[in-house]
This record gives sequence, C-alpha cells and structure tokens, in this order.
Amino acid sequence: MRYAVTNKRLIFVTDLGKLLTKTVELSSFSEITLSENKNGEGTITFGALPFGLMRATMPYKQTFGRSMRGATSPTFGRIPDVASTYALIKRAQAEAIQTTALPQQ
Repeated sequence: MRYAVTNKRLIFVTDLGKLLTKTVELSSFSEITLSENKNGEGTITFGALPFGLMRATMPYKQTFGRSMRGATSPTFGRIPDVASTYALIKRAQAEAIQTTALPQQ
C-alpha cells in the first residue's frame, strides 16, 4: 500500500492486481494516533469516521504488511521517521478544518 497526504485529503493506493485508490477528507477524523518504534518507524492510525465510512470503503486494515479483515480504522503503516509524517498530517488536518470552518463569501 502506498499513501499520500494533500492539504485536504488522505490518499490510500493499493495494488491488488489492479490499482485501487481511496481518498478521505482529513477533516473527517476526530482522532489520529501515532505509534512509534525505537528506530523511528511506526504507524499512524486514523480514528473513527462518521457514518461508518471506512468500513464501507476500506475492508482491510494495513498494519505492518498484514491485513486484518473487518477493521474500521485506516492506517499508514511501516512509515520511516513516522513522527515527521504525523506532524505533517496534523498540520494539514488543522488547516483543512480551519478552511472548512471559514464562512463562504
């Protein structure tokens, strides 16, 4: 699985014989959790989404290369220097939430 972060979305790309791309808005997550190993590698788990969105769109949770059928929280797994990636995601999320909250003109 490959991952990307934009200023508004998380992108998950899976190659299971064909490329499958899923995107989720950063402002959708109420919780983002960091799990870091001593070597700096780790996992970022994205909390619950409203209306069970992730169960419908991502039936497998990728955690350190293993799939866990039925898991509902998407993850970025086996990320080198995970703390930097986590900080980048939190900044992007704060920006996305702020942009979403601004009144339309």
